[in-house]
This record gives sequence, structure tokens and C-alpha cells, in this order.
Amino acid sequence: MPTRRWAWLTSRAEAACVGGVSLVVPDGAPEGCVGTSCGCYVLIDDNIPTNLGAGTDEDRIIVCRPADMVYAQSTPNVVFDESGTATALDVTFACYAYAAFTAGRYPGGVAIISGTGLNAVAT
Repeated sequence: MPTRRWAWLTSRAEAACVGGVSLVVPDGAPEGCVGTSCGCYVLIDDNIPTNLGAGTDEDRIIVCRPADMVYAQSTPNVVFDESGTATALDVTFACYAYAAFTAGRYPGGVAIISGTGLNAVAT
């Protein structure tokens, strides 16, 4: 979610309680996360548009289930070629690895929350 949305949520954390359970917890998340909301880890990113909707002042929140995404990576490989000329003593090195990612295995694992409830927040 955008930074401004997280700041707005945390400024109202006390008001966002349901049955004594807080919906926003700004601490206790793994590295890279700013907290949790409704049991989901929250990452903030200002690359998410904040100028959408009819009034061009609406945020978007992207929700995903990482277990539905597949990432594979090989170990790094190093190869070298000593076939250079004897006078130059050239050696060529190459280092490479393979990586693959897909989020299309379970497309329902990614959702976008939008609507008038995400209009610009008062600061």
C-alpha cells in the first residue's frame, strides 16, 4: 500500500479495533515489512498509484498470498576459458545463474483493493 495509506491507518489504530482486537499492528513484522493489518504483513511502496478513481485521488492496495507464487533459482556457475594466446595469457571468466518466477499458477492469489473508501486521506 502507499505510505500515506499506512500512515493514515496507524494514526487511527486505536479507533480501528473490533472486539478489542486491533486491525493495525505497526510492530512485530519480518524485515522489510512495516507491520500487520488484519493478519497480513504490510509493505509500503510509493510506486503504487494514488491518482486513480473519478476524483483522481484514490489509492490502491495490492494484496497477495506469496505461497501461491513460484520462484526458482539455480546456484551460481562460474566458467573460465584459458584458450587465449600464450603471449597474452588471457583468461575469460563468466558467472551466471538461472532464475524463474510465476504468479500465474494461482491468479486468485493476487487482488487489488479499490473504491471510494480509498480516496485521499486527510493529513
